[in-house]
Amino acid sequence: MLPFRERIGLTLLVAYLSVGLSQVATQIFFLLVFQLLPVEAVGVYTLAIAVATIYAYVMDLGLTTFLVGELSQHSYRLATVVWAVVIVRLPVAVLGGLGIQLWALLARPAFAEYQIMVLVALSYFLQLLELSAISWLQVQQQQIAVNLLSMVMPTGRLLGMLFLYWRGYEATLYYVGWLVFLTQSLSALCFLAVTLSNSPATIKSGLLLQDELRQLLQGFWLRGRKLTVMYVFVALQARADWLLVSGLLSKVALANYSLGNKVLEIAMLLAGVGARTTFPWLSRTDAGDSFLGSRLALIRRGFILLSVLICIGLFYWSPVLITLLLGNKYEEADLVVKMLTLGGAIFMLNQYLFYTVLAEKLEREYSGIVI
Repeated sequence: MLPFRERIGLTLLVAYLSVGLSQVATQIFFLLVFQLLPVEAVGVYTLAIAVATIYAYVMDLGLTTFLVGELSQHSYRLATVVWAVVIVRLPVAVLGGLGIQLWALLARPAFAEYQIMVLVALSYFLQLLELSAISWLQVQQQQIAVNLLSMVMPTGRLLGMLFLYWRGYEATLYYVGWLVFLTQSLSALCFLAVTLSNSPATIKSGLLLQDELRQLLQGFWLRGRKLTVMYVFVALQARADWLLVSGLLSKVALANYSLGNKVLEIAMLLAGVGARTTFPWLSRTDAGDSFLGSRLALIRRGFILLSVLICIGLFYWSPVLITLLLGNKYEEADLVVKMLTLGGAIFMLNQYLFYTVLAEKLEREYSGIVI
């Protein structure tokens, strides 16, 4: 295991600053999407996001979580990790492509809807590859670099939409789809470059590469199955409601519902930053010692207090801000926001519980909680 050398306070500060800036860019981007695209087109785009999110959750197969836990406790060559990622992710790409073609055959969507589904799915697959690089960098005590690089995608995406707005061009699903795909590609390449530059030659296990790879994949096979089952339920919890709203009501209703979700996701993201940043530390064998354990306990208490305060603020102010920014175009989202924020504090606390459970390798028990 690597010696602990990250500065906890600085790492968390940079995490929240970079994610805060990224979230500002993300929300402005979605604000422009909601404002510039017709409501029906927004519904198509959010449906594609819902499907791709479920795909990413399930087809991750628990590899991202497994790598953080495994690499926090054992030393592996970067080449071993890369080969493991290729072996696991290649079938995922094939299954994703077949799934889209089957959907197109059965649903016979309009070409614009098919196109946006393909581009968003490809973007989320690139995100899966990026997450594998993030796992490596987190364990190499490079979380500050991870958070700074995570700004590439939202910043590039926002600049693309601002260019469109500035030039006075008409926003289309085609443009938005390609913009998301290209900026995600750029982000993945940046993570790849930094990962390759952070491959310390001193981390060796004494095994041949093929033996080390076999050992890593065997460990993944034992734990990955339980993680996959857990992530299936998490994915359904995260986006099945979007599919139901689209299928039972309309894409216009989904546009309003997804806007309400975007407000809650702001709070969820703030919760997720603290939870994800502490996850590699919680996974270490020395997580309970006096230095690391006391600081993690303090973070946990602050996390609970902020979760409650944020959701109270969102309940009272988010409907006002939606009306101020978007007028009455999405007036149906008002009730959705209030209903979601009522349970927001519980959703946020669940983020911390989620990563604590993963650090303790209790994914089987957590699956029952999610159900």
